[in-house]
Amino acid sequence: MPARLQRGRTERDPLRIDPRLGDVALRLWELRQGRNLSQRKAAELSGVGFRTISSFEAKWRIHTLKLSQLVRLLDMYGVTLAEFFTARPSNG
Repeated sequence: MPARLQRGRTERDPLRIDPRLGDVALRLWELRQGRNLSQRKAAELSGVGFRTISSFEAKWRIHTLKLSQLVRLLDMYGVTLAEFFTARPSNG
């Protein structure tokens, strides 16, 4: 059964289908900001492309996030998958 659609979202907007994707994008942004890293530096340290990080954090392509990309980012931030999905990220 399809998820209930949110008002004001476009047909192609993945957040319209599952707003929890926005939570993932926000958490990734919080982790990067909490470590005072630019998107370019995070890309350099993680091996995930700068434009990819930018598009994930802006929620444009968060629905295309691959587990391998998430693991690389979280490894660079020093956060486990379990911590990422169960607790608010720490700032440091």
